[in-house]
Amino acid sequence: MAGRQQQQQQKQQQGGQGPSPALQSKLEHTSTERLEQLLTDEAAVKQFIIEYVSTTPGARTLRDIQARNLALAQENLDMQDQIEEVRNHVAVVRSSEFSTTQASFRELYSRQAAVLDTISGPVLVERLAQDEAKLDEASAALQDDLLAGRIGVEAFVEAYVAKRTAFHALDLRRQVVEFSSI
Repeated sequence: MAGRQQQQQQKQQQGGQGPSPALQSKLEHTSTERLEQLLTDEAAVKQFIIEYVSTTPGARTLRDIQARNLALAQENLDMQDQIEEVRNHVAVVRSSEFSTTQASFRELYSRQAAVLDTISGPVLVERLAQDEAKLDEASAALQDDLLAGRIGVEAFVEAYVAKRTAFHALDLRRQVVEFSSI
């Protein structure tokens, strides 16, 4: 008994963990002959580990999930004919609705083109530049407020970061529009 306590103390000092309580129990209930065989026979150790792992809750759960997946796969295979029939119905519906959908698409496309003409590249660049200037002025005003003592550091940092983030986001958009129209 004293020897066992010494071993446990050594393990704790070394920071090592012992076997799990379930494995500890299984080893304690294993015969001496079997333990001696485990010490000398690598195949016996592998078999022992396989037997132990197969009895864990995780292994049982995995087997249950595999059985359910197999059942679902079988159901899917059984439904293959129904799926094919539905695909045929969808093909018929698509072909009959194609002309009306195409006309609607062309109308929407022409409306989009008209809107895009009103907000062409140069107009959009100008609007973005104006919004950038407003944000730049607002962040400069925040800086002046901080220096004048009208706003605290915490409130300044939060508001200033928000304004500068919005400014840089607009600047990136403006650059994208400028370079995409070149």
